[in-house]
Amino acid sequence: MPGPPEETKSALRARLKAGIADALRPDSGPLVTLLAALPELAAARTVLTFLPLPDEPDLTPLLEQLLTTHRLALPRIDWPAQRMWGVLVSDLVADVETTRHGVRQPRPGPALDPADIDAVLVPGLAFDESLARLGRGGGFYDRFLATLPAGATRIGVAFESRILARLPREAHDVPMDIVVTERRVLRR
Repeated sequence: MPGPPEETKSALRARLKAGIADALRPDSGPLVTLLAALPELAAARTVLTFLPLPDEPDLTPLLEQLLTTHRLALPRIDWPAQRMWGVLVSDLVADVETTRHGVRQPRPGPALDPADIDAVLVPGLAFDESLARLGRGGGFYDRFLATLPAGATRIGVAFESRILARLPREAHDVPMDIVVTERRVLRR
């Protein structure tokens, strides 16, 4: 019998992170193509996205395109306060810094009102067939996603190898509306 959800999540995170070092990052090109074709992304005015960690899909070509057609925001994290918010950027190099945690984030700037965000591209260690997400354990994205208006589209982004049949879920976990891999688009 499995233990509490957080124990199950912790064990799953450890297993997934252990496999990361041995795996080669697949080509992100097909995933970027599927993302770029999403009508929800095309219709969005403001998109919050992420700059990838080494094991996450590289969305750089899409982000460069979005900079010319949308308002683009990146998440900024206040580690001691356990808080995350969006900051608008106009350049993926000049407007970005690397934290001591190795996370690339926007330089300090005004916090974007969550009500202004139309779509969010969300990384995850894993997603499941019902569009649940397993993050890295800090809760930053779940807390942030809970502040978005109902009309904002939550788009999970991961490699197909990170889609599992079922993930443990808790009441505070925010499900995605869409999950995109290099092979398919999953929808609610």
